[in-house]
Parts: sequence; structure tokens; C-alpha cells
Amino acid sequence: MKFCESMIMWKPNSSNIMVVPIWNGPGRRPQEDDEKKNYPYWFSGRDSRYKGLSALRTKLMVYIEFVHLIVRDKVDPDAIHKAFLNIDEYVDGLADDVEGVNR
Repeated sequence: MKFCESMIMWKPNSSNIMVVPIWNGPGRRPQEDDEKKNYPYWFSGRDSRYKGLSALRTKLMVYIEFVHLIVRDKVDPDAIHKAFLNIDEYVDGLADDVEGVNR
């Protein structure tokens, strides 16, 4: 999925992270209460700080957020990598021989 269609949720100091499509239905996501217990922090690719960015700058922001999750929030890098494989701009920036990249 495109970054602008994704929601990233995580719990600091853990390997709890997931990337899901932004909920477009009525009300809240059906599983939102359970997700908030396991993933108390989140942002989406539709946040105002990402609006109007070029494709290259969007890809750069995906990688900057990746680093923030590791350095600031101490989320497991392998868990982030596996979750971010759902984001097109992340995969697009990886070499073909990186684990999980399927082109």
C-alpha cells in the first residue's frame, strides 16, 4: 500500500508494530480498542506533515520515521522492517536481495 494509505502503530521498547490501511469506514476501526492496548502510538501517511510532498520526499520521510522508531522509541528493527514491507515507498528503496522484497 502507498504510505498515504497507511497507518503505523507501535509500542515503544518492544517488537509490537504494525502497518494497516487507514480506516475509511464509519466510526472507529472495529478492532481499535484492542489495537490501542498493544500499539499506543500511531501516525498515518495522511498526517499534515506529509501532505504535498514529492514522491522522493515521501520515500525519505518513510525512512526517517523508520529511524525514529528505532532510535527514539527502541522498537525492534527487524519488526519494523517486516511491518514496513507493507509500504510501497519503503520496499521501493530497498535492494532486490533484501529479505522480504518481492518484485
